[in-house]
Amino acid sequence: NCHFNGTIEGSSYYIGGIVGYTGTYCIIENCSAGGNITSTSQNCAGIVGVASGTRISNCINIAEVKATNYAGGIVGSANNATTKILNCLNAGNIYGTSEYTGGIVSYIGASQVKYCINTGTVSGGGSIIGVASGTPTLEKNYYDNQRSIIGGKANADVANAQGLSTSEILALTSGTFNDQWNFTGTSYPTPKNVGCGEVGDAVNNLVKIAGATVRFAGSEIYSEIENDFTLASGFTW
Repeated sequence: NCHFNGTIEGSSYYIGGIVGYTGTYCIIENCSAGGNITSTSQNCAGIVGVASGTRISNCINIAEVKATNYAGGIVGSANNATTKILNCLNAGNIYGTSEYTGGIVSYIGASQVKYCINTGTVSGGGSIIGVASGTPTLEKNYYDNQRSIIGGKANADVANAQGLSTSEILALTSGTFNDQWNFTGTSYPTPKNVGCGEVGDAVNNLVKIAGATVRFAGSEIYSEIENDFTLASGFTW
């Protein structure tokens, strides 16, 4: 139930919106981050810079993340078989300088990534995972293929990560995903229990607005809108 919204600028090996480094038996849940998180080094992410033997669940990142290497929306590096990243949403743009850049996690070893969604742009690497080694467990991870524009190669996204259109992401339900998410059908699904406190509520609302505003025409993508689009009820442009 921790929420951060602001600016972090660092040069150390571990930079995170909530925690820089987490070790064995740590639990990070119901947390959110917004703003700008930047590292001139590596292992930089919206929630945890490096997770080793940690469970990260029901977290949201909408912060813009920039790092020289190992930049991730939720986790920078997950390098332990007992690390689990579950039910997390990244809606922030992630910028790295190599394929070690991921919408959810930049690098994963024999860890788990399940039931996660990415809607942010990734400069290189993959919409969900940048680089995978060992035998990670990947299950039911989705990314918005109209918004999550990949600048590099998505070498790990073929492993149980599915690209869906914005409307298909909005249409996800507990029947096709799981019951740890809030589903409205008109805004992006959000992990349950994140809206704890003013910042958490603001993050939830921003995610909902981001998912509700644009209706694409044909094969248009978020960064290349040319035609007129309509807005969800209650919003003006």
